[in-house]
Amino acid sequence: MTSSADLPGRWVGMGIWRALAPSPHLLGQVAFDPARQTPVLLARGAGLRQHELWAWDGQRFQLDVADLFPHQPPGTVQCLMSTVDPAGDRLLVFGRTEDGVVEASGARAVLRPRTRRADRASWQRVTSAVVLGDTVLFVGRDGAVFTRDGQRLVVAHRALPDLADEADELRSVVVDPERGVLTAASTAGRLHTFTLDDGWHQVGDARAWGVSLAWDPIARRVVVLSGPPGEDRWTGAPSAGMWLRGWPADAEPGTPPPLETRAPFGWHQPLVFDRARRQWLLLASADEVWVSPSGAAWTRLDQPHRLENYYHAHFTWTAGGPLRASMSHHWGPTMTLVGDRWLAGSYPSGETIWQHHNVAAAVPDGLVRLDPDGALHHLPAEGECQRLTAPWGGLAGLNTLARPHAVLCHDPAADRLVLWAGGDGAGWVFRDGAWTALPPGPPAGRGLLCGTERGTYLLVAGELWLLTPDDAWAPVGSAPDWPAHVVFTSGGALWSVSDRQVARWSAGRFEPLLELPEPVSLTQEADRVSTSFVPSVVAYDPLGDRLVVHGPSGVWELSVSGLAAADAVLPEPVGPAVPAAAAPPAPVGPSCYLLEFSVAPGGARHAWIYAHGTLADAVDSLHAALSCPDPDERELLASLVRGGTLHLWVVRGGTLTEGVDLHPFLVREAGDTGDTASVRPPRVDLAALAGVVPELTGPTLASDGYLVVSWTGPRPDPDTFSYLRDGIPLRAGFNDLES
Repeated sequence: MTSSADLPGRWVGMGIWRALAPSPHLLGQVAFDPARQTPVLLARGAGLRQHELWAWDGQRFQLDVADLFPHQPPGTVQCLMSTVDPAGDRLLVFGRTEDGVVEASGARAVLRPRTRRADRASWQRVTSAVVLGDTVLFVGRDGAVFTRDGQRLVVAHRALPDLADEADELRSVVVDPERGVLTAASTAGRLHTFTLDDGWHQVGDARAWGVSLAWDPIARRVVVLSGPPGEDRWTGAPSAGMWLRGWPADAEPGTPPPLETRAPFGWHQPLVFDRARRQWLLLASADEVWVSPSGAAWTRLDQPHRLENYYHAHFTWTAGGPLRASMSHHWGPTMTLVGDRWLAGSYPSGETIWQHHNVAAAVPDGLVRLDPDGALHHLPAEGECQRLTAPWGGLAGLNTLARPHAVLCHDPAADRLVLWAGGDGAGWVFRDGAWTALPPGPPAGRGLLCGTERGTYLLVAGELWLLTPDDAWAPVGSAPDWPAHVVFTSGGALWSVSDRQVARWSAGRFEPLLELPEPVSLTQEADRVSTSFVPSVVAYDPLGDRLVVHGPSGVWELSVSGLAAADAVLPEPVGPAVPAAAAPPAPVGPSCYLLEFSVAPGGARHAWIYAHGTLADAVDSLHAALSCPDPDERELLASLVRGGTLHLWVVRGGTLTEGVDLHPFLVREAGDTGDTASVRPPRVDLAALAGVVPELTGPTLASDGYLVVSWTGPRPDPDTFSYLRDGIPLRAGFNDLES
């Protein structure tokens, strides 16, 4: 095998990418390596050739071999297996291919099975390698056993009929050298023993979901990972009551093992005894390892750089501060990278401000976020969340319905926040508690911001701009063929990462310096290592001066300081700045009528709002909704009209000014007897309503437009229940606020 120090492909360009953690989804098994005198983890995902060996250093797994099968084409090795050789002095690592099995020794030879077609199907389910006596056995999930005969593999035992279904298959296989048998456990909790002479025999039924077995070299017996009875799922927390029990424990054949047993689903061997440290090691999940000297009391060791649900995170950083991951509250709290571990922060439970995580920025003291209603919030490193602005205060004109394009960053040069609206081609700065609109300059489009000591750089539509400390835009250069994912500053230079390369700004362009690691893909294309369509994500850690990549292929880092140039400088503007005085006045929102038909939460939840520029269109929309063909639904809507909110709100220039209760204006058509089949929908007397509702002035809401509704002081008609809230965005036409 090749050691990590001799890897010819790990140097890329001028720098070196270092694998920090294996793929969280493609782990294989743990085993004790007599030669290394430590447990090792076999994994797929982060290595350049997809098959790796990670060695345990007492606290974490370190990449030791990045390519276990250098002579095999990528993707041909489908399963990793290991066992200690008959002499007990080295670890044998095998890979299963469609054609047979190959040993991780650098040899090109493949052991090919000599089987019938039915046995070839069993071969494709082989997942374990064990040594029984002097014989190496390959065991399938269906119970099929293969042995080695020269350069061929022969069937020693065919599949068990009751394990042919994937609903129950062998998951954990271990050799009991004291008794000369192989012991295996299935996902349904059944225990089996095997000898070459007698084949398989079922010896117990734990009636549990997944079983993990291991050999205890001190007590000289097979042990079973056990836990509290009555729980049929892996809890991932041995400290909550997991322990190891011997099997068999002077029990008669057929006696079930002690209590319930389980193992993490899909992992063929997560448990091993560390002979060098004389303690048990359990790989409980991709993020955590548990160790225990006795198997009764367990200590959790969180694995570094693991960030669960990284694809639901928005990474953000500021000069001199840590890298932060802004998570939606559905996917966990805000996380901060401290050293090599992500530490959880907090977020206000029940608040909607964390449902949208893309408009957020790290600041020297925590994180700021723009919530769905346009209010700005500050979550300090310590303390309670504070709201800094009212909804959409000073942000009139920001298209909230296209807000996923918006980006936010902290500018250390002017101690301000910079907001770029993306598709709207507009920007704002926040300082001294208020938003101020920026002058025009950069083109519209999805942009990337980077706050520096010179100001804030914006990369948008292939152009690079600088926002100077006095809030003026200045052109810097162009990068039309650079599909950037991040822009950051390090060592006095401006950097960026594209789909495949890392580059530094030099001579008016981004100059590529090195490639991304081979398995990393930052686009929505299928990952080249796994079958996942989730792309990798890249972020810059200012404290470590490094790039960190999370993805289906694992976690990687690159030290940017090793690429710094002595003469590096931040790019200078190449044209005159657009002065802040040229900023246009903040636009005024449109005027319209809002017809609300709603029911307060607690029973039938209903929240329809029709937004139109004319009174007739608003009333006609309600009539169309109430005139449904189904009589039962028509009767239900009629009852909701009688008992719910039916209100017309008047909006002038985006501001809610007054409201009118529509119940007094309802009329019923002749012929309505009250019978369900003959009920005719109530109608609004438009002529009478027009006599009391004021006409709109100024620009009115277009048929394809939108608006942000706000008001000053208490909401008009405060005693009327309404789903409207200050700063709510609405489309023209129908809006269902309960959908």
